[in-house]
Amino acid sequence: MIRPNLFLKIPQTLSSKTNPLLNAFVLPLINHESVSKYHTLNSKKCANLLASKSANTLQINSSRQVQSDSPYYLMNPVKWALNELKFLQVKEKWDKSLDRKEFLTGSTLAIVTILQEIQANNFQGLKGLLSKNELNRLNKEVETVWSDELRRNVGISSDDVNHIMMKDVRTQEIVHNKYLDIDVVCVARVPRPEHQAVPSHVYLVQATFSRDYSEGRLPDWLVARFNLSL
Repeated sequence: MIRPNLFLKIPQTLSSKTNPLLNAFVLPLINHESVSKYHTLNSKKCANLLASKSANTLQINSSRQVQSDSPYYLMNPVKWALNELKFLQVKEKWDKSLDRKEFLTGSTLAIVTILQEIQANNFQGLKGLLSKNELNRLNKEVETVWSDELRRNVGISSDDVNHIMMKDVRTQEIVHNKYLDIDVVCVARVPRPEHQAVPSHVYLVQATFSRDYSEGRLPDWLVARFNLSL
């Protein structure tokens, strides 16, 4: 339940004096009227999502089918606003060319590519896209945990992606080295050929995209973490 007297403690580094963008993204969301409106609009969706989750939770090696035809991911609106603010700060200080829409589009293509290459059993094709440690970990997980049925049918297309969003944005500076990590959540629905309106399974992919902005380094994106759940 969202209380009318919701209070958010904003760190000093995010005060409106030092970060004018805070007024545009965070403060309107913690206003009583805004929060109440958000709660009213989404309470029904929350209830439906929880009911669907309890009735249709799948394991990674299961062949059960979910019934929901409209999967989505709900996120705390304040956290969403803080992510947007952090992304804009990185764009202003580190990379003027950084674009939110382009990043999410590229993230979608990367996730689709990873799942397609896993289906083709072509882990060599993932070199340069996944970090070395994550590639080795994912390869071992697929071989030892995933079912044969899942591996043979895990591939999706961009059209199957229902929703993708930034879950967290983090920066780290160590002496002269600068690193950016962005966690994304991707929800994909794959319909059965004979019933296009009802998905035979729903994927929830959580991935971390990392970029090294240190001087002298090429700022290429790498997938440092990739997790698939059904």
